[in-house]
Amino acid sequence: MAKALQQAPWFINGHYLSVRRWEPNFVASKAKEVYSDVWVHLLQLSTEFYDGIVLRRIGNSIRKLLRIDACASSTIRGRYTRLCVQVPLDQPVQTVVQIGAHIQQLLYEGENFLCKACGRLGHTAPSCIYPKTESVKQTQAGP
Repeated sequence: MAKALQQAPWFINGHYLSVRRWEPNFVASKAKEVYSDVWVHLLQLSTEFYDGIVLRRIGNSIRKLLRIDACASSTIRGRYTRLCVQVPLDQPVQTVVQIGAHIQQLLYEGENFLCKACGRLGHTAPSCIYPKTESVKQTQAGP
């Protein structure tokens, strides 16, 4: 059970699976997800940013950082880094983060879980109920 909770988020056949601790009087049909743990890929991140402190600052500038993928600091540097962050489902996600003078693209795992119309997680564009005029936030994370 600990593994299921700690290594979330889970995707099965391209669909998001929400796993959470048992709560007394839990009724699935009445449960509302407010936050979700999501893996964010930092594709082709510059080598100088592969530092634990810098990666934590980047993750926390996106949202609340939960984990850094163990592979981030090993032999696959330069391909991508994965950060697991907790994001609110009712707000648009960031698409970029500024690291000093560098603008880093953010790619979220589970494309069928991310609405391309409003930038929020938890639904897709055909079922979007949010106005399409909202802008997506960009934040800064220095090395």
